[in-house]
Amino acid sequence: MSNLVVNYNNPGGLYNSNTDDFFHYDSLEEGLDAMASNLYDNYYADGLFTIEEIGAKYAPIGAENDPENLNAHWVPTITKFVNTLGGMILHCEVIDNGSFAFPIDNPYITSPYGYREHPIDGVLKMHSGTDFDCDRTDAIKAAKSGEVVYSQFNNGGFGNLVIVQHAGNIFTAYAHLSERTVNVGDKVQTSQQVGFCGTTGDSTGTHLHFEIHLNKMFGQKKDPMEYLPAIQGSEN
Repeated sequence: MSNLVVNYNNPGGLYNSNTDDFFHYDSLEEGLDAMASNLYDNYYADGLFTIEEIGAKYAPIGAENDPENLNAHWVPTITKFVNTLGGMILHCEVIDNGSFAFPIDNPYITSPYGYREHPIDGVLKMHSGTDFDCDRTDAIKAAKSGEVVYSQFNNGGFGNLVIVQHAGNIFTAYAHLSERTVNVGDKVQTSQQVGFCGTTGDSTGTHLHFEIHLNKMFGQKKDPMEYLPAIQGSEN
């Protein structure tokens, strides 16, 4: 067991910069309360709920005080521990899995949401969407009814990109398309075609890169599989 827990009642590893030492609490309950308050004040109150979001602030990759890039291991390691313990409850967010449809027929995941080695430069980076295998003739479909708010070639690496805004200020993004079949302002229904599978932008082969953004276009990014139905037989 951690020395900070045994001798300091400090499970959060909270550090007192005024004394250059860790905080000491009279009881473990007091230490847990302090840790919870710290998490709320510095993360939850700022809208940071997931391991990836917290890690970006707590252990930012490329920080000046991390010359050996050890922070790059924080999110994968914490994720591994959480999965070993059976997962975690975030902020009691209600996710309506049944309201979204897969953006492609016969979905097969080739790269899930999360940290991975980038296929082009080999650097460990956050993969902010889910990749689905597809061929150039495969139709890419809206995951839910809404309005097209973005339909153009994106120079940020997404290539031909379509973004649809849905009720509740949720946005779905469809990247690397070979062709876009909708325009900004178009109203689309669930499973209506928005383009064709492709490999435009920063892509090493035909696939669909699918993202979900909250609150605004290119806003807080979520794991799409929290919204889509369960899928079997995919590569993890």
